[in-house]
Amino acid sequence: RSPCRTLARSVSVAPASPMMLRLLLAASAIATIGGTQADVPPILDPAPYTTWTSTSLDGLSRRAEVKVPFTNSTGSVDFVNMLRVDLVGDAVQRGQAHGELLSAELVELIDTGIPKWMESMVLDLDLSALPEWLAALIKAAGVEHAVPALNTALDWVYEQESSMIPQRLIDEMEGIAQGLCDAQSAETTRTTEGQEQEQEACDVSEWTIKIKRVNMLPELIRMTCTMLGAWDQASASGNLLQLRALDFGSGPFANYTTLAVHRPGDGARSFASVSFPGLVGIITGISEGGIGLSEKVWEVYNTSTGVQPGAYDGEPVVCVIRDIVELADDRASAEAYMRGANRTWSVFLGVGDFSTNEMDIVGYRHDDLHVYTPETMPAITLQPEFENLVYVDKHPQPSQADDLPVLIEDHYGSIDIQPIMNISAQHETGDLHIAVYDFGSPDNAHADAMMWVAIGRIDKTGDYGPDGVAWKAAYRPYLSFKLSDLWTGI
Repeated sequence: RSPCRTLARSVSVAPASPMMLRLLLAASAIATIGGTQADVPPILDPAPYTTWTSTSLDGLSRRAEVKVPFTNSTGSVDFVNMLRVDLVGDAVQRGQAHGELLSAELVELIDTGIPKWMESMVLDLDLSALPEWLAALIKAAGVEHAVPALNTALDWVYEQESSMIPQRLIDEMEGIAQGLCDAQSAETTRTTEGQEQEQEACDVSEWTIKIKRVNMLPELIRMTCTMLGAWDQASASGNLLQLRALDFGSGPFANYTTLAVHRPGDGARSFASVSFPGLVGIITGISEGGIGLSEKVWEVYNTSTGVQPGAYDGEPVVCVIRDIVELADDRASAEAYMRGANRTWSVFLGVGDFSTNEMDIVGYRHDDLHVYTPETMPAITLQPEFENLVYVDKHPQPSQADDLPVLIEDHYGSIDIQPIMNISAQHETGDLHIAVYDFGSPDNAHADAMMWVAIGRIDKTGDYGPDGVAWKAAYRPYLSFKLSDLWTGI
């Protein structure tokens, strides 16, 4: 579980006043951070280390393995490992290609990795939002029976929310299951020491259920993060720079990080998602000429669990995010869509766009929705205002920490990829992955738009290295991607 959620339960002091926070910022800048720089990792070009290894059965989509070497902080040779899929066609075609090209990883993650993770986290899972019978079932199950109990919970969540999920996303989930089984059927026999061995038949219906469960995980666990958007005089270039740092906690997901680029064709915009095999919803993503998205669970200090009221009676948050990344033209249309959505749980959604080169933070809750700007966000966070810069730190809100605004103050006016890397490292945010979007210059039609991605690495125990820290995304190299290359399948 994320340390941020643990903090929400263990700290219950009154937030400082804005004036007190400003005094604390000044003192902290002198006494602690000042103008120092964190030891930030390098930025690496993945292109020379990207190997396209396979093509979907329809010949449209393909898969690559990215393995970028570097020397880590101990002086040892290390690698940034990432999967890439270029998915082409309609929702069903892209779903089937997803299942075909990532079939081995889907089986490994869903049948082995996620069950082990469920056993490790079940005793810490916040059950307060579940119906009493389901919470009692999970409590009684304990570690030994955690997997069937949590699968029952995920099935229940899907049953409650499925009517709100757009059909194209359900088609894509079902396509993944079909594609996985098609890939296995294409190798129904294999040769082992000269003897043919038939594989067990793949059950499409069973895998459809498993894929739908994967897509309900974010509704059950709710991820927390840090986000920031800086533009005009706040950034070095004047372009919009947007940070999305995902603090998830331990688990198998980092080692299955997948950059999936969807290219629907027929005039529809392409979009990219950083996630893991099987997830149709989006947790981190940006679209061609549309929007970039950051997300953070909206926790508060004045409840026993930190979780605000919500209900399992709407469209899953990751599906709403997918909708706006895929379909929204700009911030305004994304915000209009969210206002009309059947919302479930409280999150902050950072929405930057190419058309205005600015970012809002949307306070997205079951019962209401508010759009916050640099001028209005401080009323929620009780942190200092910066012109043309909007942010929220990794903690429950109003935040009782002052390190992020100190770092912003230090880099204000020169914010670019390197300062954002420094901010993330010093704020200690981004364990599973970090994405930074540079929306590029409007003067050249955003042809210079970029995305940088850092991903964590998990050891055999499910943690971020021997000390639980060194392998977090914030302390590992960032890979650079030119967005125009992604949109053309390069």
